[in-house]
Amino acid sequence: MHDSAYRIGELVMRTYSDLANAKVLEIGSLNINGCLRDVAAPTTNYVGLDFKQGPSVDMVVAPGDDYPVENGSFDLVMASSVFEHDPRFWDTFLQMCRAARRGGHIYINAPANGTVHRYPLDCWRFYPDAGMALADYARLHGLEIDLVESFTGQRHSDVWNDFVAIFRKGPTADPLNTAFVYQRYPCSNVRTWQSASLINPSQSTEDMLLLNRLQQQVAATEGDAATIDSLKSQVGQLEQALNEERQQQQSRDDDMQRLSAALIEAQQISARSDADKSDLIDQSAVLRSHLAQRQEEVAQAWLRVRELQSERDGLLAEVKQLDASQSKMSGKLIEAEKWVFDLAAQRRTLENRLQIVDSALTEAQRCIANLKRDGDTRERQLNDHREVTRAYAAGAARVQKLAGNAQQIAAQAHDLHLEWREKNHPLTDLAAFLRDTVASEAVPSHDSPVRAGESSVDSAALVASKAALHSDVEKLVARLADQEKALFDEQARVSQLNETISALRAEALGYHAKASAALEQLEVLRSEHGQQARRLRAAEDKAAKKDSDLMWMRRLFQLIEYANAGWRGLVPPALRRFLLARTLQRKQHFDGQAYLEKYADVAAAGMDPLRHYVNHGMAEGRFVDING
Repeated sequence: MHDSAYRIGELVMRTYSDLANAKVLEIGSLNINGCLRDVAAPTTNYVGLDFKQGPSVDMVVAPGDDYPVENGSFDLVMASSVFEHDPRFWDTFLQMCRAARRGGHIYINAPANGTVHRYPLDCWRFYPDAGMALADYARLHGLEIDLVESFTGQRHSDVWNDFVAIFRKGPTADPLNTAFVYQRYPCSNVRTWQSASLINPSQSTEDMLLLNRLQQQVAATEGDAATIDSLKSQVGQLEQALNEERQQQQSRDDDMQRLSAALIEAQQISARSDADKSDLIDQSAVLRSHLAQRQEEVAQAWLRVRELQSERDGLLAEVKQLDASQSKMSGKLIEAEKWVFDLAAQRRTLENRLQIVDSALTEAQRCIANLKRDGDTRERQLNDHREVTRAYAAGAARVQKLAGNAQQIAAQAHDLHLEWREKNHPLTDLAAFLRDTVASEAVPSHDSPVRAGESSVDSAALVASKAALHSDVEKLVARLADQEKALFDEQARVSQLNETISALRAEALGYHAKASAALEQLEVLRSEHGQQARRLRAAEDKAAKKDSDLMWMRRLFQLIEYANAGWRGLVPPALRRFLLARTLQRKQHFDGQAYLEKYADVAAAGMDPLRHYVNHGMAEGRFVDING
């Protein structure tokens, strides 16, 4: 009996019967690698029925005969790993239903997948709707049978997926069970008396899902150079496993020879002693059973060898494909590295150009500031000179308008002097000089008499003086005109200077625009370089994670091989699981109890912690630090 059938049978017996007071009938009860009688309580009325005598067999019945038990007398009738070998399992099911009491339960467990394992025949595999078909078939023969629950269980540490169905025989007033077994064992395609549709439906078998997952993992690793080495290591590991499988095959052949020798010896002893005949018959049946089991294991081992060879060939082909992909990726990586180097050179060139532009921009800004300061100074000087020139021109015009005799001119000059002095006019001193000159010539001397001839001479001198003054004013006006022209020239130079400043400002703005564009391009290059670096780091992390998971799986495979080697492979499945869990914990490889304590959902589902971690937890990122 394989491990998952044993675990499910234990759950069914504890759920659908009161073991301490129950009456249980097991069809196919011969103990081969464990049996469900181990689950029963010491007070359980347990009856084992099989077609041959052996351990755990209480009654022997020929194929097709009625069971030598009272109908309607058993609380629980079971057949685990039997229906696949029974060429007429539907008739067996009817006899099981007749043996159950009203309100009692019928439990069947049969494989839904797996290799051929004849004992002595291997006829059937069961799919999710088989339970409904069996219940309908029983009702057609006058039996009131209800399907309580059925499901397809996930494999445990072996390759089998079990189809499980529990029925109840009526009529009875007791309510149907609601503490379903499927709630405590990982499974799919669940059907209960409460549900009109399947729970957790799946069109694919677990074998197909595992194969699809492996294909996805292989596809996900294409192009990853590190995966090539990993696959090569897996090929080596598979070849090592193949050699170990061959060694185990040789060991099984040796066991078969020893069993055959023991069988011959038992037959010889049986011929010598009639008194021990009964015991020898029992031993012979056990040896034949073990021999058939070994033959089945040999056939499965050779099938496993062929599967390993096929898997190795497939992996070798994948390695060749990945080698070709690695060559292409190496070329692309070289091109990418060259592109990165070119980007680095462009970045250095742009940084140098940016430094030159910043230096030129600083110098231009300094020149512009100096030119603007000089221009402002010259502008103020020109404005002041313009005001003075206007004052000179206006004053010269006022002086030219002076008329009359000397006294009148002196009075006008005096008024003009007073006016200009208040206004701080630049010709104030000229007005004072004119006033004093005219006044000195206009006042006669009190010591000498005035004569007519002298008066005419003074008038002529006054006229000459006025003409000379007018000449000086004209010269002053001419000088003002020259200064005005010089002022216009200076304004032209200032305009030219302003144009130069505008040109420098435009050039500085152009340099600034170029510098901004260079900075933007530099930022783009830095961003692309950062993205490339992040992608490379992500690829390295992914490769490291795959390497770590692969090393963990290799170590797990070695520990499982160790746990199943030698005498450990002969102990019951439950004890083997316990020894394996203790070995994994002692080797600090995996702590199942800590995993269940950390992840309550796994514990609530009743799943094996190691199986859940390998199938789901590793991909989901779950982890328990066994050293913590």
